[in-house]
Amino acid sequence: MAYHISHSNQKGMLGVACFLLFSFFISNPVGAESADSLNVQTGEWTLAQCIEQARHNNLQIQRQAIQVEQQKISLDNQKMRRLPDLNGSASQSFGFGRALTSDNTYANRNTQSTSFGLSTGMPVFTGFEIQNSQKQARLNLEAATYDLEYAREQISLQVVTAYLNVLYQEELKKVSAREVENQEYLLRQVEAYFKNGKKAEADVLEARSQLEQNRLALVRADNNYWTALLDLSQLLELPSPDRFQISPAEGDTLTTEMLHPEQVYTAALEIKPQIKAEKIHLHRSDSQEGEAAYIADTIRMGVEQGRRWSDFAVLYRNNVLSDNIAAAFIRAGIPYRVYKGRDFFARAEIRDMFAYLWVLENPADELRLR
Repeated sequence: MAYHISHSNQKGMLGVACFLLFSFFISNPVGAESADSLNVQTGEWTLAQCIEQARHNNLQIQRQAIQVEQQKISLDNQKMRRLPDLNGSASQSFGFGRALTSDNTYANRNTQSTSFGLSTGMPVFTGFEIQNSQKQARLNLEAATYDLEYAREQISLQVVTAYLNVLYQEELKKVSAREVENQEYLLRQVEAYFKNGKKAEADVLEARSQLEQNRLALVRADNNYWTALLDLSQLLELPSPDRFQISPAEGDTLTTEMLHPEQVYTAALEIKPQIKAEKIHLHRSDSQEGEAAYIADTIRMGVEQGRRWSDFAVLYRNNVLSDNIAAAFIRAGIPYRVYKGRDFFARAEIRDMFAYLWVLENPADELRLR
């Protein structure tokens, strides 16, 4: 399975600013406060403080951090398998009853026994099973660590995007407010001209109509601002956006050198945590159906975590391997497209088979009979 990253140029300047601010504040987290102080803060929040708060409270990051701790424990358990073990046991038994003696009479006979046991052992050679288990545990820990870094990177990028959207909506709200003020001033002028007979009543009504439209635009801008603020507060896991304000991003002008796409791609292969993690992840299936189901579950889980359908690609050596994958995608409701090959359900023999089944169900269907 391979993943690719796609970009959209619908909001070019906002996307560039988002990337630059994200890179700057991630590499220079100066002024970031502890999570305890952020929870009680009611003043203006900086971008660095918002990122720190989201990283501390995000449930996905906490879940991934637990996975890292679990992998650490698993690695420690694998290391301890080489240590010798010591087992001890003790038992006490009693017997009561009557038994036949040598002179052919019965007599009471009581017995008791005590036993102690002590054993120790240490693995000497297990067919390299312990060594391979330790290697697997180390790789799982490394992959979980990369997944944690990727989760932190994703939530940081989401916070930067939401932060810039709040600033953007705030500016639109200010523009709408200025338009209302200008239109109110213009209405007063038109009304004064109307009183002096220099303007018609239709001009006054048109000015009033434009004022109401500007007021409606102001209400919509205010709603968009509070919606954007709510989205950001949800990323920060705040109980309410009330008394929550952000400060404009200040600092030196951020500049970046334009790089060739091939250079960006090569650098991403070396530093992106999700790429490093996917190089480690390995899944073994006992059947092609199980493998297809695992691929479908992995893609659906990624989409539920915020990825897009277009972020996933499945590579296979032979076209015959696509049959089970296509069937698994259909059962899971995953949209897909086959490149440089034909879809299993689009083949002529498969379509003919479905047509025959339809005719058996409905003999009057002459269209499919042809």
